[in-house]
Amino acid sequence: MRITKKVLQEQLDRLNIINMTDYALDEAHCYGGYCLTSNEGSHHVCGRRSAKEMASYLEAATDFSTAEGGLNNV
Repeated sequence: MRITKKVLQEQLDRLNIINMTDYALDEAHCYGGYCLTSNEGSHHVCGRRSAKEMASYLEAATDFSTAEGGLNNV
């Protein structure tokens, strides 16, 4: 499956709903790919990653947030 910006945005939307956050994707391939930001881009949540790496990061963050013992279950 090809990882597109739409796929990443859907994963991010799901994570934002679960954690009640307002993260955004910043796309700049000249700087290395996608970056997860908050506060309208003033804070980087994670460093730049390729689309495939960002998809894995978002999937893991969502799994952690929904797992027993995740951030919302403390």
